[in-house]
Amino acid sequence: MYHFHASYISRSSEGSACAHAAYISASRIHDDRTGDTWDYTKKKREVLHTTILAPEGSPEWVFDGETLVR
Repeated sequence: MYHFHASYISRSSEGSACAHAAYISASRIHDDRTGDTWDYTKKKREVLHTTILAPEGSPEWVFDGETLVR
């Protein structure tokens, strides 16, 4: 069974882009802007694969999820 989910998250909407990214990727992300840290590394459902897609020629920092959501 496969599941794909894509969504747009913005800082202006209710909630946090960092919190959402940490939850979806089952990872730990710290937001330097607010000082909050979200840790979903012990999430029950296993995340098999995450990826960041960016146009060819994008800078390397784009592929670092924690840097990207800041």
